[in-house]
Amino acid sequence: MDAPTKVWRRPSEAGPMGIERTLLVKLVANTGDPVMAEFARELLAGNVTPRRVVESQLYASALEVPASGLTAWYSGLS
Repeated sequence: MDAPTKVWRRPSEAGPMGIERTLLVKLVANTGDPVMAEFARELLAGNVTPRRVVESQLYASALEVPASGLTAWYSGLS
């Protein structure tokens, strides 16, 4: 049996130019939203994965507005 495919990469292993890591570092510096800064800090430290965040609803209140904006944008594409 094959080993499971690694889906989540730590931000230090991020895409071609480390864009994901750069965005998380910017979120850490976000003094206007301390919950999102904590979220980014935890991801960067490897203490939590995106899957864990979604499954546990740890940051549901902080992600609700951006997620609904993304949903609205995506539904307007077609």
